[in-house]
Amino acid sequence: MPLAHNHQLDARPATARFVPPPPPPPPPRPPRNGNGRALDDVDSTVHAAILRRAQLLLPRDRSIVELTLKGNLSRQVVARTLGLAPGSVSRRLQRLSARLHDPLVVALLAADCPLSPEYRQVGVEHFLQGLPATDIADKHRMSAEQIRKTIASIRHWHELRGKS
Repeated sequence: MPLAHNHQLDARPATARFVPPPPPPPPPRPPRNGNGRALDDVDSTVHAAILRRAQLLLPRDRSIVELTLKGNLSRQVVARTLGLAPGSVSRRLQRLSARLHDPLVVALLAADCPLSPEYRQVGVEHFLQGLPATDIADKHRMSAEQIRKTIASIRHWHELRGKS
């Protein structure tokens, strides 16, 4: 029985030959956005916008972002350069990335933002730089309560803006 079974497996037509696989298809065109621009172009535009927002960060945070994005350095090299632990750099980059991509921060820095320069400044200091209301109050010689109300107004403006 095993012989009959093996015979059936080995039964091949005499004309069977190795046929090489077809050549691989050409590489795909770069993905494009809705405007027909290559996503690499979009990525570089987004990258430039992030670096512009990073200019408003506090100096140490700005250094971390610039060394990582502009210098294309690893977290370990950034950590050694700035005298920080690599884990601290990673955590800080995560927080900074969230702030730099925050739609509220983007709206505050947009050319068509209707808020007064004072409100925008408080918004940048709180939402982008991460300063607490008490530090902002001291800096602007205002009460912490006034700053908290300003921050609440900015949040409310942004929420309403998102609904329209």
